[in-house]
Amino acid sequence: DGKYLAYIKEDSKADNPWQLFIQDIKTGEDRKLATDLFIALSPCWSPDGNSILVVGRPTKRKHTGKNYNGGIYVIDVKTGKITKSLLFSDYEFNHPADASWPVSDVEWSLDGKSIFFLFYTDRLVKHDLETGKEKVIYKHSHFNRNILSRSPDGKNLLFGVYNSSENKSHLYTIPVEGGEEKELCTSQKGDQLYCGFWTPDGKYVFFTEDDEGTSLWRVAETGGIPTKVHQSKD
Repeated sequence: DGKYLAYIKEDSKADNPWQLFIQDIKTGEDRKLATDLFIALSPCWSPDGNSILVVGRPTKRKHTGKNYNGGIYVIDVKTGKITKSLLFSDYEFNHPADASWPVSDVEWSLDGKSIFFLFYTDRLVKHDLETGKEKVIYKHSHFNRNILSRSPDGKNLLFGVYNSSENKSHLYTIPVEGGEEKELCTSQKGDQLYCGFWTPDGKYVFFTEDDEGTSLWRVAETGGIPTKVHQSKD
């Protein structure tokens, strides 16, 4: 509803150094959520504004590895408590070679009954929060991290994949229930795409690249030649 802002605050001296906060835009008041998570990242509001999805790790376990027990958590905005969790230890997936987070981003379905997430060296998944049923939407060994966005009409997902033979990344959309992917464009100046998101009307997609700073591009949701709209100097 535009009244609150969710953000991550870093405090290296705290027991949980990456903390989830929400701020009242009108009053500026901040409130800390999910205090029992050691790390909370990639916050995503539910469509009704009552919950926030995060990728995180509980306070009792601070290290990664093959027995990594981080996961995806649903946080109640009013109480700050975890209401649902999916633990990565319950899944089989290709572990990233650099021991980084296996999931970089999460997204809600339009009705708030399901979530989407991707093991970025493996697969894009739809998970039904009520039944626990899951469906693999797309498989690839090298998704672009931090690119997973649902279209405003709830019909499509935006994601990116890297093609090592071309040294290029490709930006795609795919129906939320799976099906044939549609290519929008490839990376323009570099090999990787760093973030991607829809405009509120769903007619365009913005994405960024590392190009002597950060370059911001826009492409039509039907695909085509992207237009550079901004270039930072650092």
